[in-house]
Amino acid sequence: MIEKSFQITPQANDFKIIPEGTYQVIIDDVADKKQPIFSKPNQEETVLNFRFKILADGEHKNRFVWKKVRPVISEGWSGGNPSNLFSILKAVGVEPDPELMMTGTDLNSKFIGKQLTVVVKEKTSKDGKIYNVVSDFLKVKNDLPQDQEPEKEEEIQVDDLPM
Repeated sequence: MIEKSFQITPQANDFKIIPEGTYQVIIDDVADKKQPIFSKPNQEETVLNFRFKILADGEHKNRFVWKKVRPVISEGWSGGNPSNLFSILKAVGVEPDPELMMTGTDLNSKFIGKQLTVVVKEKTSKDGKIYNVVSDFLKVKNDLPQDQEPEKEEEIQVDDLPM
């Protein structure tokens, strides 16, 4: 008889929840992502998927939080909230231009490495799963040092090996 042992591994999107609070982060990546339009699920729109890396020392240092943002720059109206992209641009010290449409590639080249503070909250889905959401974007008081990338080792060429 053959016995098999299986280990259950978490799904790729099962992450340990980050406690609610404010976290100083760095913009680590911005990518274009297609998703269904909320009010028209049979149609798609392109959104900007921001990936923020937590910088502050502690248990959550180097963890990531994400925010999908529509590529709309609007300061809001009387009593209304500004768009998320407007808030992100203000938080990293860039004057938002409502005429400017940006793609993930545009933002990557301009904003990778910029620091801001995000407000992280916990939400519960209809099926009871708890997940994090980024709800607000604020300017940082002072930049935190970033971890240096490890130096890449020089690639060894086969011709360089003694034979």
